[in-house]
Amino acid sequence: ASTDIDWRVEQGYGALVAAHAAGLPAALATPVSGIDTSGKRLRIATPRGTVTANAAIVTVSTNVLASGALALPGHDAILHAASELPLGL
Repeated sequence: ASTDIDWRVEQGYGALVAAHAAGLPAALATPVSGIDTSGKRLRIATPRGTVTANAAIVTVSTNVLASGALALPGHDAILHAASELPLGL
């Protein structure tokens, strides 16, 4: 249920993610050009080479999500949700 309140993280969302991911392998500032989900493990194509993983968190701006530029499962629901997200001030 919506509270009609935009909650902010005082230290920033980057600090929130870093705290939750402490100790996990991460490749920051690594653009992903494709994710192959056909095998048991993900094959993630990047300029640094292919990374294999059981799971991945890929971040993009809400503008990119709302633009429809990405082919994602549940595409319509994602487009709707992204188009309703307010951008930061």
